[in-house]
Amino acid sequence: MKLRQKCGVLNWRFAINWLTVFQRYETAKTQVVELRDEILPDAEESLKLTTAGYRAGEVSFAQVLQARQTFGETHLAYSLREPTCGSRSWNSTGCC
Repeated sequence: MKLRQKCGVLNWRFAINWLTVFQRYETAKTQVVELRDEILPDAEESLKLTTAGYRAGEVSFAQVLQARQTFGETHLAYSLREPTCGSRSWNSTGCC
């Protein structure tokens, strides 16, 4: 194989690898933003409402425990996925 052909193949492989990494980055960023902006606030609100419902005698303690578990799991998922940039973290448009 000629040197030009080898370089072409290497450039093509690099481009494919770069595209794969970029797609993973975009997917992770979307998941973090969705967790932070939608899922985590919904889980927190559900926990608050369920706790209030329990205090009012409208829901069972098991429902409160389920809401706490959901909130905890959601918060953990966000904490594990949120990348940091030094002491700063992603905003809705990207890193830092």
